Amino acid sequence: MKTTVTVLLAGLFVLAAAGHAAAFDERRHQSDHQSNQVSDPSFDIDDDGTLCLEHQAGRIDRIKITSDYVLYINGRRIKTDDEADRLLEEYYNQAVQMIAAAEKLGLKAGVIGLRGGELGLNAVGGLARAFLTEYELDDLERDLEREADKLEEAAAGLEDEAADVEDAADELQEIAEDLSYEVPELRKMRWFYD
Repeated sequence: MKTTVTVLLAGLFVLAAAGHAAAFDERRHQSDHQSNQVSDPSFDIDDDGTLCLEHQAGRIDRIKITSDYVLYINGRRIKTDDEADRLLEEYYNQAVQMIAAAEKLGLKAGVIGLRGGELGLNAVGGLARAFLTEYELDDLERDLEREADKLEEAAAGLEDEAADVEDAADELQEIAEDLSYEVPELRKMRWFYD
């Protein structure tokens, strides 16, 4: 009986924690969105393949690099030399890869989060099954532990992928610094390379 109560409380705790985590994530997302509008540059890729960076700190600055590596700053085309063209190509390709990897990572994290919520529901459903059938609480505990182990393994894989995305962002930053030395108009936009 003590095990039954413990498993029931654990299942209810998981459901409550999942709801709290979802609410916290929504508040964090809103906060991140607001801070991105104020100081952090945002990255996006238009339908035509143009890489768009936007930064707002008092005024909005926009940098666009087309898929054929032409640079625009605040709507004005910037003339570049061969070295700057090479760096624009490198920056563009690195940014596109980083964005794709980050989006993929976000989707995987969402799936793992859903699986975690499903595990909590399975705990509650398993309790009902244990009360209504010959399914034992030891069976429920074994099944839940097996699923929890799979989730932990998947989460560990995400940590490796997150480290790769962070490395890609560091490389992108280095390219941005080099590019700002080659293009005076970018040097004026400290947020781009700092």
